[in-house]
Amino acid sequence: MERILLILVFLMFSGKLSLAQSPKPDHIQVISDFKDDLAIALDTETHKEGIISKMGDLLVEPIYNDITRFPNGFFKIITFKKKQRVGLADTSGKIIVKPKKFSSIWLAKKPDGADKFQFTKESSEKVYYLAENGKVEVDWSY
Repeated sequence: MERILLILVFLMFSGKLSLAQSPKPDHIQVISDFKDDLAIALDTETHKEGIISKMGDLLVEPIYNDITRFPNGFFKIITFKKKQRVGLADTSGKIIVKPKKFSSIWLAKKPDGADKFQFTKESSEKVYYLAENGKVEVDWSY
C-alpha cells in the first residue's frame, strides 16, 4: 500500500498524473466568487458570460452579455440585441426562462415570505411571475 501511494505521489509531482484536471479552456476566466459550487465565467475572446462549476465545467455556455446572481442562488441572464432581454437560470445552471420576452426581472417576497420572481415586458403593463410549475404566468395581484 505504501508503495502505491509513493508511486502516486511521484506521478503527481512529475506532472504525469493530475487528480483534478479542469476542462476549462484558457480563454474562460472566473469573474465572481463561487457560491454553491457555481460562479460566473467570462469568455475573454467574445466578452460573453456563462456559468461555471468549481470543477471547471461550463454549465451555461458564455453567450450572454451579462449574468448576475440573486441572493437565493438563481442567476439573471441578460442579452442585448436590439433591446435588453432578461431570463433566469436556476441553482444548477439550467435555463428556466429564456431571455427572449422580458425586459426586467426582480425577486419579490410572497405573503408567506417565500421568494417570487417577477418579470415585466417593455410593451406591457402586466407583471408576470414564475409559477411553481416552472411556467411564467400573469400576476393578477397587480
